Amino acid sequence: MKKSIDSMVEEYRKIRQDRLDLDKQAKALGEAERVLKDLILEELDRLQLKSAGGEDFTVYKQQKTLVRVSDWEKFYNHIQQTGHFDLLQKRPAVLALADRAVDGDAVPGVELGHYFDVSVRTKGAK
Repeated sequence: MKKSIDSMVEEYRKIRQDRLDLDKQAKALGEAERVLKDLILEELDRLQLKSAGGEDFTVYKQQKTLVRVSDWEKFYNHIQQTGHFDLLQKRPAVLALADRAVDGDAVPGVELGHYFDVSVRTKGAK
């Protein structure tokens, strides 16, 4: 039996709300996880340890690399001069490219396409 649009939209709304509720829970859990990681790092530092172990775990202090560009102009100039394009991630800025296409300023090597999605709003909701 084929579902009606009403029943499909109702099921969609329920699933979407369930996902949004889970997203909120995941965000709260992620924050609690971050706080605990910070506390564990502080304790390892306080004890001057690189690792610690318990009955069923071992925790390691690991150094990670963080990159922040302080001068984009210098960074881009370096990439252009050296050809080190591997320093960039290959991901186009969708909104900027779409805006240029609307203005008639097509960017070479880029294809702009469209697809359909479904948007469901609850009556009375803003």
